[in-house]
Amino acid sequence: MSLAQHPVKLEPGADHVIAIELRGEGDTSQFYADFYGAPAYDAAAQDYAISERLGPEFRWLRFVIPAGPQPPPAAWFRLVNPSPGTVSIRSVKISRLDTMGDGLLRP
Repeated sequence: MSLAQHPVKLEPGADHVIAIELRGEGDTSQFYADFYGAPAYDAAAQDYAISERLGPEFRWLRFVIPAGPQPPPAAWFRLVNPSPGTVSIRSVKISRLDTMGDGLLRP
């Protein structure tokens, strides 16, 4: 399932912070998030497995997905749930992770 109707502009070489408010019912062990676009861009390096146990109450999860060295001009944020359980999404925020000096700040 694609979550956004509009493409996301990804900065080459930048990391992007995803903040997602969600809950789950049943087995959601294979649920993951990624960016996709051109066929060559849909790489496993951009897949982020949601390995935390999802419960019946909505809660925020935050994680980082790299854009890679050459993201396509338009990419989409996608949530994939091949698990038999159900995942409900209430809100998603995507922002570019800024750098400070030589080090990278991570959430």
